Amino acid sequence: MTAIVEKLSHYASEKNFHPYLNITEYIHYTNAEETAEAAIRQLLPAGQQKLVDDLHQNRTCSSSVELEAAFQSGLAIGLELSRL
Repeated sequence: MTAIVEKLSHYASEKNFHPYLNITEYIHYTNAEETAEAAIRQLLPAGQQKLVDDLHQNRTCSSSVELEAAFQSGLAIGLELSRL
């Protein structure tokens, strides 16, 4: 991301993100993820807990990359539409 797009993305995530977030759906999936993670952690021996931690971190990073790409795509579409 260029510096200006990064700043726009940061601004959007702080100011404009929440009106578009379906809170009910978000809470549902967040709770389901936490329940599944807790169940997996109970099944794993203590030495293998790091696997869950690594999986969680990798999913967080991939979600962040996907959100950045979606933002950049939306911004590009908006810029194209403004030229019409």
